Amino acid sequence: MNKYYAALIQKEFPFVWTINPFSTLCKPEDVNKFKVARADARLMRSKPVEYVDYTSNDFTQIFAVWVEGGDWRVERLRGSGYHQIPQKLEWDCSTVGEQLFEGKINPEFIVVATQACDGRADYWEIIVYKMGRFDLMAYHEDQIDKAVDELKRQLRAIAD
Repeated sequence: MNKYYAALIQKEFPFVWTINPFSTLCKPEDVNKFKVARADARLMRSKPVEYVDYTSNDFTQIFAVWVEGGDWRVERLRGSGYHQIPQKLEWDCSTVGEQLFEGKINPEFIVVATQACDGRADYWEIIVYKMGRFDLMAYHEDQIDKAVDELKRQLRAIAD
């Protein structure tokens, strides 16, 4: 990424280069792709994934960002993953929407940082999702309604 574009990103999204892993693992000039998008239900259903084996180290980290008391607040969301080294480990996590609901977080932005490494070079992609028009509360209400319907279906099934 050229320095002019990085400076514009810093001006528009002052929190981006201070979010870990950016400040420790990635410099603006290392970013291969930077996008701005609108948040949607697909993002809310996604899960960050980390994958490590002997030949690659790929991961996605997702951060919720909002202003509180005049300062930027950043919350890293949990991810699911698979590691093969030093021993095989697998774990799961809740979706982005579930984690926001659980943490009572209503962010202004969701930042998705993806690193792909094939052992020779790193590839970084950063997407800043603006929450502006996305109605997070309506999304949560819809998910609760679906859970209620599922529970009712299960209760009817055992009542018969």
